[in-house]
Amino acid sequence: MSTRLGPLELSGGRWVVGDLKRAGGSCFVLADAGLEHRRPGPQETRTLIPWPRFRVLHLRATRRTWLAARPLGMLNGASAAGPVGGPAACSMAGLLRDPYEYWTVGYSHHRREYDHKDIYLAGHLFPITVKAGAADRLGDPEWVGDVVARLTELRGLPYEAAGREATGIVREYATCPV
Repeated sequence: MSTRLGPLELSGGRWVVGDLKRAGGSCFVLADAGLEHRRPGPQETRTLIPWPRFRVLHLRATRRTWLAARPLGMLNGASAAGPVGGPAACSMAGLLRDPYEYWTVGYSHHRREYDHKDIYLAGHLFPITVKAGAADRLGDPEWVGDVVARLTELRGLPYEAAGREATGIVREYATCPV
């Protein structure tokens, strides 16, 4: 079984987005009750967004740590191309309901590099699962592990084919009865 796909990593029996161990950083834990944002440290903070609140959920990631640095974000903000780096480059973003609001929060990049294909494949997991009405399944470590194992098998395919297959795999897993 694969234990990571881009910024998504199995740690202590739970799937985590971002570096759980980075001092002064933050991460997201895919918990039973919802997506939990953690800021480890002496005064650790935890914020939980229940799975039913998500209408849309996206994973954003960049390949290297330095691409998520604040100065790069300022440079990108001045360009017409839009942000490809900066603090928002490593974040979770979505649309929440009750009340409706746009939401985005960053996470800490691991010290290791993320593979482009892994970022691409991991990016299919969240929006398709939420769109299928199965966001709560993201809190099941075994379910996420099964999907990640299937997605890692697509690494060798060209992007377009991998995207089609990833969409099909996640949709199939999200809509199968438990």
